[in-house]
Amino acid sequence: EMTTRVMPSDRNIENVKDFNRRTIKFKVKDANGTIKIEYPSKTVTEDYLQALDIYLDFGSDKKEDYCYQGLDTPNLIYVTSEGDFVKGYLKKGTNITCKGEEKINSNKLGTYRLIYNYILKDGSKKRATRQVVVVDNYKPISLYENTAGTNL
Repeated sequence: EMTTRVMPSDRNIENVKDFNRRTIKFKVKDANGTIKIEYPSKTVTEDYLQALDIYLDFGSDKKEDYCYQGLDTPNLIYVTSEGDFVKGYLKKGTNITCKGEEKINSNKLGTYRLIYNYILKDGSKKRATRQVVVVDNYKPISLYENTAGTNL
């Protein structure tokens, strides 16, 4: 866990490194310490599709349309260059389409990729990807126990 304290001052920017060694910029807006966090520090200049990864438990046998799972939620939503979510803009088959590279099998550990083609409000065509990750949800089993019954 990373903790950063930003104190009110006349400094304009305080840079801090996160776990991935990217710079997080904290801009102090006023003497009261009101801050705006820009993360990642790369400036976004156009609208985009936010497509967060999906994690499935191994063996869950869910049969659903993963392409559009979470549509119009923060998991899969149109975002303006200012960072605002636009709910209701994306219409399946109209201004967003999705295709998986292969069939998602929840009985096989691994990462599957979904590819989205979508249209920005200005008419530009874009592409984004999203991963569906099948993860091992089993707890490790201790093979060794002492006579008191506690794990070694």
